[in-house]
Amino acid sequence: MDSITHSKRKSNFELLRIFAMLIIVACHYGTHGIERLYESGQLQQWSEGSVSHKLFTCFLVPGGETGVAIFFMLTGYFMINKNHFSLLKVILECIFYGIFTGIIYIILKPVGILNQYIGIYDLIKQTMIPVSGGAWWFPTAYVLLLVISPLLNRFLNGLNDKGFFGFLLIDWLLWYVVPMVLGGGYTGLERGIFFYTLGSAIRTRHIQKDNKRLLYIILFVIGWTGFSLLDYRWTAIWNADLINGYSKTGTLIRMLITGINSGIFVPLCALSIFMLFETLKVGSKAVINTLAACTFGVYLLHDSLVGGTLFWKIIFNVAERQYFSRFYPVLAIGTIAIIYVICSLIDFIRLKVFETRALKIANKIITNWKEKYSTKQ
Repeated sequence: MDSITHSKRKSNFELLRIFAMLIIVACHYGTHGIERLYESGQLQQWSEGSVSHKLFTCFLVPGGETGVAIFFMLTGYFMINKNHFSLLKVILECIFYGIFTGIIYIILKPVGILNQYIGIYDLIKQTMIPVSGGAWWFPTAYVLLLVISPLLNRFLNGLNDKGFFGFLLIDWLLWYVVPMVLGGGYTGLERGIFFYTLGSAIRTRHIQKDNKRLLYIILFVIGWTGFSLLDYRWTAIWNADLINGYSKTGTLIRMLITGINSGIFVPLCALSIFMLFETLKVGSKAVINTLAACTFGVYLLHDSLVGGTLFWKIIFNVAERQYFSRFYPVLAIGTIAIIYVICSLIDFIRLKVFETRALKIANKIITNWKEKYSTKQ
């Protein structure tokens, strides 16, 4: 996910990466920790909480789609004028965390802590084929997006402003909103293409951004609040359908809410916060850049089968220990911060101890392979 080299990183964008990953972790606290929409009986527990606790949980949820959108936009912003890319770091990092979490599982398996939550088949996929196995959807979509980026860049850069924004509108409707509502096998990639294009527009289409920071904040708050309130309604309908059986009316309402949230509020949040951070003048701060370099590792570790299970269901057990507490919001914010720090520290160690060595070994293997088998000498 390094779209720009370390020496050229501007800390305003690195700060945006940190923000994006924080709100993704916050979303997973709500969706994987509390709601667990597709686990039998779990959503009933969400419905038994107070209105304020249910609303607070739903207030965390927009961070997932918004944070992912920001990362895709960052990729488009920095990759739109490039014709070359490298997947090596991303692939090696996925392999590392696939093996790392697999080792944790093996260590804890005799104790019986993880057995009831994790299927061995899914764990093998995450360990052996971490990029394409489906355990993490985002790396798969990200890698595919980078592979097609030279062609996409050539197409986008060949359009005038009218053609560009016309394509963006068609892309938004047909290849983003419709797949998000109806589902599909390539939804992650289609989402990536839309926000990549949106990010590239900020870089290449000379959009005026100065002196509008208050407007960006207001738009972000509107989008986030709107998404949260509609998510509350969506979750309540889903819970009722699970209890009483699916209804056509409930399904249609949920589809409509998904279309509004994903199609309107997520782009509004992502675009407004992106443009806000772009206007910040913070120079280059080593601490911010170092912490931002760990964001992909934070994602892979906390959202892995093993990491997610340990954090949400075992170590913190947020649904049982925190959700019904009067201090729930404070506990939630503290837990999100702790998980982010733990994952960042682990990834910082990976960067210092493993990454350089792994890159050196991988590059040597690739060079030897080319010398032996490539027809281009």
